[in-house]
Amino acid sequence: MHMARLPSGLLILGLLIGLMGVAQASAATPASMINFADDDVTTAIQQVIKQSNDEQVQAIATRNLSLVTDTTTSDHFQDIANSLQDLLNHQVTGISILQLDFGPVTVSSDGSSATATTFESWRINSTAGSIDYDPVRNDYTLVLDNGTWKIKSVEQDATPAPTPVPTATPVATPSTH
Repeated sequence: MHMARLPSGLLILGLLIGLMGVAQASAATPASMINFADDDVTTAIQQVIKQSNDEQVQAIATRNLSLVTDTTTSDHFQDIANSLQDLLNHQVTGISILQLDFGPVTVSSDGSSATATTFESWRINSTAGSIDYDPVRNDYTLVLDNGTWKIKSVEQDATPAPTPVPTATPVATPSTH
């Protein structure tokens, strides 16, 4: 393992950890948004976000970025594909979501768009090692597309920034009996 390369690689990975964190959404909730979503809509929106995260994990594992097309709008797919390709270009061999907690889900008064907040912790595995990130706030904007919720954009809260915690690989120590 080349630990000397780890810090610069982690800096790049830290910048890319958003995976979906392209700052396109406004942090403010538009006036046309209502402050609640019924249970079925909330569940559907949460499932799309979970599915998108799972698809990103599979996209990196299989190097098939098209796996995320069904949960994103076409313009957001380009952002996601670019972020995932950047990870692959920096020798990322796998990603996994360690924790996903949901905050509020808000649906527009006409029911055609929504926002959802998550707190996500990710692990990134690369040829240089593994790193776990503290939870980061993600504010999703979703739209209803032919009866299916799709992610239009994601904005990450930059504060607090993720704090990398390298995971140690146990090293066998010879016994001296």
